This record gives sequence, structure tokens and C-alpha cells, in this order.
Amino acid sequence: MYYVHPAKEEVDAWHDLIAPSNTSAAAVWSWDSFSTALKATETFTPPSADIQSAAAIQYAQSSHGNTGKLQTTFPG
Repeated sequence: MYYVHPAKEEVDAWHDLIAPSNTSAAAVWSWDSFSTALKATETFTPPSADIQSAAAIQYAQSSHGNTGKLQTTFPG
């Protein structure tokens, strides 16, 4: 399975579309609340140093969760 976090701009665009008709639903679709929920669902395992070097992988550990049920990592 391929797992990608959406960009802040994408999530905020959903917020902006929903906000005029349903402010309580729109609050859930802000980047801050969505990102917090996303992190809560995953446990991220960083790639090994060899894989990270060979594939020039860059990531921000703070963008990932470490207590959720969904196990995520980079291939390799």
C-alpha cells in the first residue's frame, strides 16, 4: 500500500469549501485538527540509514505519529 499525507493547502481547501455551509464540520477539516488526527492513527518507522542515504530520503519526524495502529515507513 502507498501512503501519503495530504498537503496543508489541500486540507485547508476542503475547509474553505465546507465553511460557508457548515462551520462545525469545517473546523474538523482545518489543517491543525486533521494533522493531529492523522498523527494519532500512525506509527512511523524511519528508514534505515543505508536506505535513507541510498534513496536520498528526507522526512520530518514531527510530521508523523508514533502510537497509532497504522504502521508506516519507506520501502526498502
